[in-house]
Amino acid sequence: MGQPLKFTEEKRARFLACLEQTGEITAAAAVAGISRQTAYDTANREPAFAEAIEAALGRLDEERLRIFRKLAIEGVEKVTYDKDGNVAARTRVFSERLLLAWIKRHKPQEWGEKIQVDQTTTERRELSVRDIPREARLKLREALAALPEPDRDAQDPE
Repeated sequence: MGQPLKFTEEKRARFLACLEQTGEITAAAAVAGISRQTAYDTANREPAFAEAIEAALGRLDEERLRIFRKLAIEGVEKVTYDKDGNVAARTRVFSERLLLAWIKRHKPQEWGEKIQVDQTTTERRELSVRDIPREARLKLREALAALPEPDRDAQDPE
């Protein structure tokens, strides 16, 4: 077996630059000429390298959010051409799905997912879990899991 290749500063810089562009450990390792495992092992041994990985991924996320905002809020210009190649029209196109996701994130009270049950009745009815939509069940489980455990000592003794 040959001498293991060193993960030099130059290779680390190439790895981090590619990681920031792609968000892919495998692609970044290939560009740096190392194995994925070398990257993981180095991050486990060296907290500074692990922080550099997180910082690179954070910058990628910021760039993705900038693009997301542009598509949702500012839109992008769409140019159409006539048969001679001349500009026929310029329009601004928005992504409605991204806009809705953006609004839900920034205005959760007004646009977020809501579960509201208003019912007044005197009749008793058994409710099956299947009667509740899956998303509502998941949110209910999350809410119940977040509740503090009851203080068993504070309860009335029998």
